[in-house]
Amino acid sequence: MTIDSYLHILQTCSKTKHKIYKDYNFVDFKSFGILEGQDQILINILLRHLIIKYQDEDQSFIKSKHQKYLETETSIFKGVYKSYQQTLIKAQKTYLAFTRFVQIWKQTRPHYNDTDLTLNPITTQSHIKIYQNKKLYVFTLFDLINIIEKSLCNCDNYFVDPLVIKNPYNNMEFTHAQLYNMYFKIKLSSYVMPELFHGYFKSNFDMHIFSTEYESQIRNNYIHNKIYKTNNKVLFQDIKTMIFFITHGNYKMDKKIVDMKDLPEFIKIMRPYYYLYMYGYEYVHGLEKTNKCHKMLKHKISELFYLNPYFGRIKMKREPITRKFRKYIDLEHPEFTINEIKNCHIYNSILNYNIFNTVDEDEDEDNEYDDEMNIEYEL
Repeated sequence: MTIDSYLHILQTCSKTKHKIYKDYNFVDFKSFGILEGQDQILINILLRHLIIKYQDEDQSFIKSKHQKYLETETSIFKGVYKSYQQTLIKAQKTYLAFTRFVQIWKQTRPHYNDTDLTLNPITTQSHIKIYQNKKLYVFTLFDLINIIEKSLCNCDNYFVDPLVIKNPYNNMEFTHAQLYNMYFKIKLSSYVMPELFHGYFKSNFDMHIFSTEYESQIRNNYIHNKIYKTNNKVLFQDIKTMIFFITHGNYKMDKKIVDMKDLPEFIKIMRPYYYLYMYGYEYVHGLEKTNKCHKMLKHKISELFYLNPYFGRIKMKREPITRKFRKYIDLEHPEFTINEIKNCHIYNSILNYNIFNTVDEDEDEDNEYDDEMNIEYEL
């Protein structure tokens, strides 16, 4: 339903013969419609003043309508206030009834899609229907939350740059009305409301206000998604770059790890170190959190390579029964988790480990591999 539809209903309820709309050229206007009495003339004049004000000020029609309604009670048109009031009430009820009918009709249209974004059939009750561009789309709340979070926490080289939320099927922006429907649908479901979407809602879905007021939170969510939701192979390349950067190239991860079945376990072990790297090197410089993460990363990475200089190296190990050799990744490491980082309110003194001396480059590695008591061969 458009604004012209409301204006048509409004003027029909006021028994106006010559109807005008928001783009009407008042220069050519000559008639006030059926003049059934003085009250009717005044009501028609009020309606046309309302439309003219809407055109001239280029503002919300709802705001203009309510403002004109309040002004009438104290203006020279006070005598027709009740008649004007009844006309607006009748028009409003009629408009809402037509709007509800249109919504019901749209919801009964054939679905454009019957699968979610992973091409699985939509069987869950936790879904929402969105009518857009003359098509009815169905989204699971899980997919919808992922779309919302991905758009709102977008960053360009760690500079906050949230994107408007769009329909992935047609790349069209969702309207404010659709965003409100999404918000309350998620709020009434068993899903946790995304913090950024709640902030976007509090910002009246104004992207400029949202990106300004929630800059820090957007960046935090972006880093969180990068740490936890990035593909393991992509995350391995980032971790490989991190270690190369911190050690100035003195320690390089074997690229063959990415093809090993132990890759998920390797990522799980290295995730806390990557967390420190993201906040210590890629976050806003000068913050206390940045400085602590920067120092803690140097300490923890030194501790890791001090206790196991060959961490992350691919080796060969002989099976005890078959006596055959198999590849494996040396993942012996000190206990370290992200919860430990978050619970560390006061950073203790840094151990005087030299990160560049944790691995002796002049050591003859062949001596270890020839040990008959522990047959391990590094590739």
